Amino acid sequence: MIRWCTYCQSYMGESEPFGKFDLTHGLCANCAKSGVAETAAGVKQLRPLSDFFRKLRAEVRSGINSDPAAWVRAAFEMGIKPQDLLLGVIQPALYEVGELWAKGEITVAAEHRFSAFSENMVNAIFLHYPDIARNRQSKDPDILLANADGNYHTLGLKFLELGLLAAGLKTFTVLPGLPCQEVLGLIKELRPKAVGLSISLPAQAGAASELAAALQELPEKARPILLIGGLPVKTGAALPEELQAHVCRSILDIPLERIRSKGR
Repeated sequence: MIRWCTYCQSYMGESEPFGKFDLTHGLCANCAKSGVAETAAGVKQLRPLSDFFRKLRAEVRSGINSDPAAWVRAAFEMGIKPQDLLLGVIQPALYEVGELWAKGEITVAAEHRFSAFSENMVNAIFLHYPDIARNRQSKDPDILLANADGNYHTLGLKFLELGLLAAGLKTFTVLPGLPCQEVLGLIKELRPKAVGLSISLPAQAGAASELAAALQELPEKARPILLIGGLPVKTGAALPEELQAHVCRSILDIPLERIRSKGR
């Protein structure tokens, strides 16, 4: 289930069952403090978002041919933040598309069209919000983002990158997957405060363990926080006990303040 704040239209993460992609409304901490929940008008605010999501899902099933920039503009007019659009609407839709394809309910062509649509939406967001794009591929990044070797799924990391940029972090992203030693080389060169590694299959946890072990060989001051995410993490796959990492089921699990405060 995709959790949204009823009142400010912000993504609040996911809850069980993780294989169900309907919207469920809730209340974020800021709106709870503001008292908006006590107003009669507040409860009506989730309806436009539900309609937006339903329309997108209907187009996906029929083979989407819309202009991604038009969806970005529509989301902007509704007050949906760009990172919430990707993480709370497009990413769940991508998971659903994968399941529909696996069941034979949509064609491979339809799945490919939506992947291309999602890729183009990322580009459209960066064009619409140039301030967010300013800290991409920083030479002094707060966080280095990379896929584990063998992970060729790039959209999830691109969505995460945009969310972290919107949160004010400087990023450096490398796609597709890289061998451990190449990731380690980038860490030594860029000296990020954190490194986020995405795995798409449980078997790739070995690559995460290899990187974790290599990081322990670095001096403590040069050792970034290791973050591990990806679909196996989201769905509760067991990771090796010796893996010393911060496990992130979503962007909400990333310790932003710890990264910001970590010295170089």
